[in-house]
Amino acid sequence: MSFMEKHKQKAVKRGGGPDSSAVSFGEVNAALERQILDCEADIAVLRKWAGLDPLELPYELGELVEGKGIFFGTWDVLDPRFSKRGKKFYVYAAPEDLSAFPGLLATWHYASKELAEKKGWYGHGGREYWEEARLRNDLINGDYGGEWFVPPRSFLDGVDADGVAVRKETLFALRHTGAFGGTLCEEDENSAYWSCTKALSGNRDYYSVVFRTGEAEVDIGYLCRKRCRPFRLEPVPFPAFD
Repeated sequence: MSFMEKHKQKAVKRGGGPDSSAVSFGEVNAALERQILDCEADIAVLRKWAGLDPLELPYELGELVEGKGIFFGTWDVLDPRFSKRGKKFYVYAAPEDLSAFPGLLATWHYASKELAEKKGWYGHGGREYWEEARLRNDLINGDYGGEWFVPPRSFLDGVDADGVAVRKETLFALRHTGAFGGTLCEEDENSAYWSCTKALSGNRDYYSVVFRTGEAEVDIGYLCRKRCRPFRLEPVPFPAFD
């Protein structure tokens, strides 16, 4: 059936009669324009979801969202098998440092273990990830369920394990923004925060970021004591179209 015939049938249903004159060229052009506008709107949504255009965020950076955490933006996790395919997540930080240990300081292994044992902490349990690669793998495979975890280094200072700047929204940059204000230590020698990103120098060493200076450090996970600000993720829904 041709495009013209389809719109003739629509005109009949609207009461225009079976005569072919019921559909004018103006109506056909108007219908085409509507379809083009619908397609353009769908493309605009897809471009935002794919990261080609800025995504409209559901909350302000630093906004405390009940049952979720402090909003921290989005994170694109690429599938290592495909250079341009992956998953997009909303990121939330805990409203406070992990405090199950004296002085808020703990070795990486103790902090990760304590976090994994959390049940219903700010509405969610915790999960232990020994390295960033395992976290990414679970996210790609759909094996992550919204739990709190020790964040990757890029969440702290925007830099990945290879020393490449990959993120603008960082905990250090947002430390005075919204609900983050006054909740992070940055005034003494104990202001370093653990990440789950292992250093290239060895499997026992993890990156941390000193919030007094913003500089990264590499320390032995089972020996050094630092702070921990947990994070959690929620998938960005794939857009639905009419």
